[in-house]
Amino acid sequence: MGLDYLVQHVWLAVGVWAILYVSDYALTLVGARLAKAAEKHMVSEQGYELTPEFRQDVAVPRIISPLLVGTLLLSCVFLAGFGWISVAVKGFVYFEVVLGAFLLLEVVVHERHFRNIARLAHMRTSKGIKGRITFSHWLSLRLSSVELVVSAVVFLAFFALSGRWFFAGGALACLACANRHWRLSRKETRELPGAEQPSADGMGADA
Repeated sequence: MGLDYLVQHVWLAVGVWAILYVSDYALTLVGARLAKAAEKHMVSEQGYELTPEFRQDVAVPRIISPLLVGTLLLSCVFLAGFGWISVAVKGFVYFEVVLGAFLLLEVVVHERHFRNIARLAHMRTSKGIKGRITFSHWLSLRLSSVELVVSAVVFLAFFALSGRWFFAGGALACLACANRHWRLSRKETRELPGAEQPSADGMGADA
């Protein structure tokens, strides 16, 4: 089963998206729980979750999030509707771009979850880790933005090599999310006391 099969079978594409979206939230809850247990080594301001809309649900934690359910239903309806229209008019390339944007951003997020969970599991038991560090929320957002830009560059390289618009969609989604996190980071730094303002090179004033 290749990419063409996924693009041409909308129900399957929507199913893959739903699984990734729900597992994203589940892994977020696992990471947040581990982060709480690892606070003797690392603390993140404003909690583990970067997305403001889901921060409260993750902090509670809320296993079944009404916001998650609503967002999932709306996104599935949009993806299914757009997919079926694209199939009907033989505009598979348009659906391929949108599908890439949906799925590949989640691939990047899942990779981040697995890396965070592995790191936090070691922090929880103090294996190979000493000391304690506090991450400002603006810095977490900025590092996320940089990571997303790197992923976008990788997807653009895949697009150039394969010619598949699926990867172009993934690159666009990563860039859009990177831009959002960067803007949120800039907004938060403007609200910081002068002594905590990051310098022009993106490092803290005390770096």
